Amino acid sequence: AATWLGGRVSRAGLRRLAADVERACREASEAVPGRALDRIERAGDRLLRAVAPPAGRRRLREIPIEDALVLVDALAALADDLYGRATVLLLPTTAECFGIVFCEAAAYGVPVVATGTGGVSSAVVDGETGVLLSPGANGQQYAEAVASIVSDLDAYANLRSAARRRFETTLNWQSAGIALATALLERAV
Repeated sequence: AATWLGGRVSRAGLRRLAADVERACREASEAVPGRALDRIERAGDRLLRAVAPPAGRRRLREIPIEDALVLVDALAALADDLYGRATVLLLPTTAECFGIVFCEAAAYGVPVVATGTGGVSSAVVDGETGVLLSPGANGQQYAEAVASIVSDLDAYANLRSAARRRFETTLNWQSAGIALATALLERAV
């Protein structure tokens, strides 16, 4: 499944984009035997429900520590489930400083199709760990990017491996801490 984790597209635009990607996945599935890419999962709603139940949003700091740990465990299990089943992470964001979601996808070796805006290219290397499209890209262009990824199994395997390698070397908290400490030490000298 192509996993959708975006929320910055108008409802009409989201429906059109989802329909275009679903169509492209069906076409790719027919072209590549054994690939079941016939749906797109709108995971953003599941994540929002997990964090903000229908009873209303509660601030994390108001949750007793025991409940917070249960929530963290539940969110980790949800992430394992979503990324574990994802073929591609699709995030047509209109503005992004730096998306942790791209690091999470890389941790699972999930290639990304996203908008090359803001800090996205700091996490996603176009053509190496995913595909970056221009901010004006439409649903058809996103669909074509997803189809191009899933229709070539060797290229798809390379994207997955590169994404995971990038996570291991760069897109993790340890690497971020080392980079920050190094920058601070350089400024102090």
